[in-house]
Amino acid sequence: IESSGHFYFQDSFNADNGIIPTLLMMEIVSNSGKKLSDLVQFYRDEFFSSGELNFVLKEGVTLENVFQSLRDRFHGERENNIDGITLQFDGWRFNARPSNTEPKLRINVEANSKSQLNKAVVEIHEAMTDMAYYQGEEVDVETKFDKLIHNLWFSWNHHHIFPFSDLY
Repeated sequence: IESSGHFYFQDSFNADNGIIPTLLMMEIVSNSGKKLSDLVQFYRDEFFSSGELNFVLKEGVTLENVFQSLRDRFHGERENNIDGITLQFDGWRFNARPSNTEPKLRINVEANSKSQLNKAVVEIHEAMTDMAYYQGEEVDVETKFDKLIHNLWFSWNHHHIFPFSDLY
């Protein structure tokens, strides 16, 4: 799962699939008898995510330059290179990877607290200043989450077929 709404399932040949998560979420909401906002409240309270921070690399800067610079600056406790570079620390982590659809570097930050998230995002912006241009809107985390839920709802029901007026 990623913040842009792509879901991949091993049982569907590791292909991007929007129908399966829609049906699973509808089943969860239906079986729980709760509103979607009630079901996700725990995650809103306990887990914090920056959403995608998009950067365009400056001329002459390569992905390997960026990845090595991030390694040198942050010294992660754990590193994973499956999809770009993921560095993990006590209480937070980030992933930096090239977009598959645009000439951009996408960075996602996750943390156990809002203050840690904000600190990490500032540090990453500072680290990227000499290597890339930031491409994005400055929006707080709660607004990004609300946009994600709103987009998820309309991806479920873009023709308003299902009359779930009290889900969220």
